[in-house]
Amino acid sequence: MRKLDEQREILYVIRTLDVLMSSGVGLEAAIHTIGSGGYGVISEDFSSMMKRLRKGTSRGLAPELKTMLKKAESEGYRRLLNTMYTNVTQNTDIVETLRKQGVRMENERTEAVKKYIEELGAVPETLLSIGMIGPIILAIVGLVPQLLGDGAEAIVGAIDQGMINSVVKGGLVITNIGIMMKSLLKLKNLYILIALAALAYGGYYFGTQNTETSSSNKTLELTTVAIQKGDLAKKEEYNGTLRQTDSKVLNSPMSGVVTLVPKEGTIINFGEVLFAVDNKPVILVEGATPFYRTLDLNSDSGPDVLQLEEALVFLGYALEDFIPDETFDETTSNMLNALYVDYKIDTKSEITPAEQVAINLKKAELENIEETISDGGTTLAQVNDKKKKLDDAKESATEESAAWKAADTAIDNANQSITLLNDDTNPQTKEKIANGTRDSEIEDLEQEIENQKRIKNLEKGKESGIDATEVLAIETAQKAYDDTLKNYNEGVDQAAELAKAKEELEELELASKSETFSPTNAYASKTPIIVGSYINDVGSAVVLNSPLYNISSIGIEVVFQVDATDQETVSLGDSVEIELPTDERVPTVITFIDQVVTQTQAGEFIEVTLEVLNPEEIEAYDQAPVKVFVTTEISENVLYVPVNALLALAEGGYALEIYSGELDTGTFEGESGVDTSYVAVEIGVFTDGFVEVKGNISEGQIVVVPR
Repeated sequence: MRKLDEQREILYVIRTLDVLMSSGVGLEAAIHTIGSGGYGVISEDFSSMMKRLRKGTSRGLAPELKTMLKKAESEGYRRLLNTMYTNVTQNTDIVETLRKQGVRMENERTEAVKKYIEELGAVPETLLSIGMIGPIILAIVGLVPQLLGDGAEAIVGAIDQGMINSVVKGGLVITNIGIMMKSLLKLKNLYILIALAALAYGGYYFGTQNTETSSSNKTLELTTVAIQKGDLAKKEEYNGTLRQTDSKVLNSPMSGVVTLVPKEGTIINFGEVLFAVDNKPVILVEGATPFYRTLDLNSDSGPDVLQLEEALVFLGYALEDFIPDETFDETTSNMLNALYVDYKIDTKSEITPAEQVAINLKKAELENIEETISDGGTTLAQVNDKKKKLDDAKESATEESAAWKAADTAIDNANQSITLLNDDTNPQTKEKIANGTRDSEIEDLEQEIENQKRIKNLEKGKESGIDATEVLAIETAQKAYDDTLKNYNEGVDQAAELAKAKEELEELELASKSETFSPTNAYASKTPIIVGSYINDVGSAVVLNSPLYNISSIGIEVVFQVDATDQETVSLGDSVEIELPTDERVPTVITFIDQVVTQTQAGEFIEVTLEVLNPEEIEAYDQAPVKVFVTTEISENVLYVPVNALLALAEGGYALEIYSGELDTGTFEGESGVDTSYVAVEIGVFTDGFVEVKGNISEGQIVVVPR
């Protein structure tokens, strides 16, 4: 049974492997696809092999293939396994070999059919009559009740089941007698007779069954899928090892002389000093993203800024109501300054020449704007001067009446509101400009001022205690203030320009004095660190990335190797996935990329380290082999199908078999002669058993999966 199963499925397996590997899918990934693809005993073999590899109970892919060679029973399966073994051990061109094997196997099957027909024609006529025609007739007679149902009696009359049994049994006896005459036959014809005898017995069996089920149509099993549309991410697959982060080397982020290292065995908690070079301490902070750039007020925002601010909050440097975000602003700078003071970290104390040039240029620009405003109209200083004179006139007068005071208050409030509404830099003013309400509000306020002035006129001489001279002085000062304010409002655009220039100058001056964060100031780790053995002690001269001492932490990491020519595909902080022995995928982050190239027989590689984000969930898999998936390309809004839906064309390229009838996807029995057509397609990104397809196709079309 196993041999027949291998022979039945091997050609489909070879074709699928050809499609996968010619499209850039690795051998192990292709084996995984076959293992989950329903190719009978071959899928079972491949699935068991992959499980052993992932659990770490196997010596490797090559030994596994060698063991399976001994287990295979068919020549085609042994040939395929030997090809895969040779590819693993000698790095041969497996795609070309698979194609040749597929063509060879198709030819072998064609020749076998032709040979069978020829051999069948060589059987003596008498023997054919006894061994083939007779049993076939008996089989048909036995099937009559099933084929015709209730109409059988109308054609052949009453059917005596006992008679059918006797006739069929007699036919079997005759056939067996023919078989015993093997001295008159070649051995190959003996097998033909055995097959014909089995056919006769099939007629006997079905003829004796009391079933009411019948079928007039020949059926075949169809497996179909629908063309889908969505995003596909191309992922490079690597072999990695899952391990406890028991030990690694802590490297110096700067050059200089080591001035401080903790004692071996010391546990460094968050907020404590890991080491110091040239008396510049490096602080341990909590985080998963390595610090890789200098941060200051001019830096781009990002997750590393958020991580820094969260660390500052944890260490107790947060200001009141501070909420960490991804923006390095003045608040961040002030918190950093407080930390630097406590840790005695030297910071910039002098303005650099470049910064001073920028400040001087901005000051000159500011002076030019102020001069323009002064020459062309009223300055803000003049407005403030008139306001002060008005206030002085009011203060010099005796106590006013309540109505007079209320009118003054209302006028002052209205004028302040007008001033704010004319300040284009004010957020509320910007909002009112946007919704078109500013001008109407100013008009209302100006009308209110006139109304209050009339009230004040009515209050003249009414127990106000203000004599005519004082009233005149106030009125004069009020008019002067109103006129000055009106002139100023006419130049409000210039005033806004002035305010902007002042703001820019302040930012330049603040940036020149603000604290910056350097990746040499802190080291990010998800767990506290245990100090191991020294590599460079106090007094040692080190350069950038020089090893200082070994460290260990509580956590889990994954290491894998990348070809040195492909190292641009990985970057610090990238999110990738690992696949556990259970086939579960979990997220990880690249935390370290070794700059040292390792030379092996297979080529030059660099080692990449990943940190598992939730180590508590997978602690049981220490030292287990895993798959690492690095996203290298994303195709958005594309059509895609399962890989095994592709048909390799003899002239090259691929096609899909499109079903034009009405049916659902899945596996079912369909009538023979189903209406399908072949559509050539181009292929794109491969990922997780799916492939991007392009051509005269559309989303939702039904595709027949080859079997």
